[in-house]
Order: sequence, then structure tokens, then C-alpha cells
Amino acid sequence: MRIGLSDIDVVVSAGYIVLKEKYNISKEYFKYLLHRYDVAYMKLLGSGVRQTINFNHIANSTLPFPPLKEQTTIANFLDKKTVQIDEAIAIKQKQIELLKERKQILIQKAVTQGLDSNVSMRDSGVDWIGDIPKAWDTKKLKFISTYFKGFAFKSDDFTEAGIPIVKASNIKQHSVKGLHSYIATNNQRSEFERCILKTGDIVISTVGSKPNIVNSAVGQLCSIEKNFNNSYLNQNTVCIRPGYRLNKRFLKYVFASRYVRNEFDSKALWIANQAYLEIDEILDISIAFPCGAEQTKIADYLDLQAEEFCQAINLQLVQIKNLNEYKTTLINSAVTGKIKVPNVCKLKG
Repeated sequence: MRIGLSDIDVVVSAGYIVLKEKYNISKEYFKYLLHRYDVAYMKLLGSGVRQTINFNHIANSTLPFPPLKEQTTIANFLDKKTVQIDEAIAIKQKQIELLKERKQILIQKAVTQGLDSNVSMRDSGVDWIGDIPKAWDTKKLKFISTYFKGFAFKSDDFTEAGIPIVKASNIKQHSVKGLHSYIATNNQRSEFERCILKTGDIVISTVGSKPNIVNSAVGQLCSIEKNFNNSYLNQNTVCIRPGYRLNKRFLKYVFASRYVRNEFDSKALWIANQAYLEIDEILDISIAFPCGAEQTKIADYLDLQAEEFCQAINLQLVQIKNLNEYKTTLINSAVTGKIKVPNVCKLKG
């Protein structure tokens, strides 16, 4: 449920309740007041699975009704304060984006140029990689890794507990999220064995949205962590398992780099509003890599850097959460008279 104040003449569908005033009121004040009740009260009302409400649910709600002048003062105060809070939140969101961008630049440089800025370079022979250290090699994934497709489990196989099943929809922001499907431990079959995941495997969704819808674009990927070792892989995905020449953690960062993302975007095929990746196209991607010892060194370095970026981003997220909570508290306190709102003319000074 959402509440908003319309500043234009519109026609609404039957899914909306339109409230019109009977008295001379400040609509801006009641916008803030009803927002408070949207969060704290209206979510308790309604009926049905989709929690539908109608006017009868809210008709007898009692609301504070200060004099019109005070309504206007409160609304003007909140207009000013909420803009300031929203601006502070926008700055912190921008800082998060800058941190993510810096992380991407760092990963890209490390997995294509290494950590020694003084090393001799040569042309990799691959346009999207560019120059690489002279001692590095380049190979297509199909020559240095193996793969398998996810299994087409039947809906009847799914249970609420047992061995996890990783679906394409679970692959978000380079990790497995929102997993709710399992195979019962007493329902193991030989055909399942070919899709068992191991720690360090790279899992890629082969279906999804077009590249412009970033968070659900085809080619979402993750590296399987220890807690999902021996889990199963569902259909519409592919698992890339590095061969002996590749460090699993190094390959994880290669796949997290911008140039692999760009390759996915360029190779994706579009049908209507859905995009998909052919497995052969993924395996045809070339990557650059050093010897095993240097791969480990680069992976160790990027692990440390990733942790620092994670801490910095989490700090910004906590501050955004605190600002949103402060905004909610301020609105609640102002519209219910729990704080004394300064006169508008004083605020402008």
C-alpha cells in the first residue's frame, strides 16, 4: 500500500482510493500525516492474500487536526527537512556507486595487468583485454575449463528442506541469494549427479533480461561458496569449472571484471523481452592469466581489497538506513505534535 498527493489532474483505476477534503486543510500536511499511517497503521488493515483495503477500512480512522496555520507550518518544515535528508541520502548512494566503480577498475587492472606496474607488457591479441604482462598467457575458456548445464528438475522434486538447488533467479550480485528450493535427502537419483556444484565453481545464468536491466540481465554470475558445496544446479544455468591451470579465486575475479560483463552483453541474443546466452559463446571468451603462484597472489590481494570495499559500502548503507529512520521519526513527531516545529520564516533564515 502506498499513499501520494497528486499535483496534477489524473484518472485512476479501481485499485485506488481517492480522498477529497471536506474542510479547508493543508494537503501537504495530510500527505505527511497519512504517510505515517501508511507505514504504521494501514498495513494492519485489509483482507485477502493481497491485503486489499477499501474506504470502509479507513473511514473511522481518527487523525490529529491542528489549526490550518499550524498544518502549513508543519508541512513547510517537513518539506525543507525531508529535502535535506533526501539530498544527504543521494550523496551517500553516489558514494556507494563510486566505491563500486573503483572496485571494478581495481579488479579489471589486476586480472589483466597484474600487480607489478613495472613489468614489461605485450599485446594480448584480444581486443577487449588489451596489453598484458609479457609472461602471461591467453586462452579461450573451452581449453582451460570444463562445464555442465543445470538439470531440469521437476516441480514435484522440490521440498522445503534437504540439498539446496541453485536456480538462475538465485544468482544476484555475485552471490547466491533467496534460495528456497531443495531436494529431499531420500530422493537422490543417479541423473542428479552430473549437476553437483563444488566450491569455487562459476555459475552463470543463461537467461534473463536485456543488458540495460542490470540487476536481472542475462549472465548473472557467482562463485560457489563453501556453504553451497555439493548443492544442485537447476536449468537455465551453466557451471564453469576451472582446470588445473586456473586458480578458482583468480577466475572468480576474472568473471567479475568489466570485460567479461561486456562480452556477455555483446554475445547475448534477444527474443522479445528476454535475452539468453549460448554456452558455446561463453566458452569462446578468451581470458588472460599468469602462472599459478601469481594468480594466488592476485586473488589474495583482491580478497583483501574486496573486504575493504565491502566495509566501506556497508558503512554508507548503515548511514542511509539511519537517515531514513530519522526521516520517518521526524515526520511522525512533527505531524503528531511531539516536537515543536519552528516558524517557517525562521527556517528560511
